[in-house]
Amino acid sequence: MFRLGKSLRAGASAVVSLAEQARIRRHLRERVCKILDLPEDAAVSVNRIDCPDAACLEGATVVLVMQPGRKTQARTITKPPEAVTDDDLRAALAGLG
Repeated sequence: MFRLGKSLRAGASAVVSLAEQARIRRHLRERVCKILDLPEDAAVSVNRIDCPDAACLEGATVVLVMQPGRKTQARTITKPPEAVTDDDLRAALAGLG
């Protein structure tokens, strides 16, 4: 299993249980809300996607930030959710809020 915030080594692969995937996504949603200081009525979605880019063969993370009266904002991080760090989130979310 992966620890949140640890990077994957090149070529490494492992199976992350569904419960662990849900825990990781929930943690990332909480971090996004804190980093952006979002209001209670904002919604955040964090999902893993397949990535055809050679830079992210193990998957990528898409973060959607939805706030009432505003367009949904999306950011992609070229790492799977279990490898995303707070620094990755801050860099991806710069300029949002």
